[in-house]
Amino acid sequence: MCRLTDKIIAYSQQNGYRYAAKRVAVALTLSQFKSYTDADVLWLSLRVNYPRISKATVYISLRWLLTAGLAQRKLRQDRVCTYRIVRTIVN
Repeated sequence: MCRLTDKIIAYSQQNGYRYAAKRVAVALTLSQFKSYTDADVLWLSLRVNYPRISKATVYISLRWLLTAGLAQRKLRQDRVCTYRIVRTIVN
């Protein structure tokens, strides 16, 4: 198990959330990107291994990761939100 998965499990247990495999999949896929990426690109990347994952699941997972402090959001000039995993967690 990687540190990111450990952080997700620990945050879930401490805050009364259940373990969600799709949430972990979103986080691990997002961590593979070198820079900020938008939710649509992330969703398309996830569909390779998780063909039944919905955009709603991706957005809900991203919001959860932001709340947990495991991801960061940045607004581009074209008003599209982009996301990335906090790098200190992955290293």
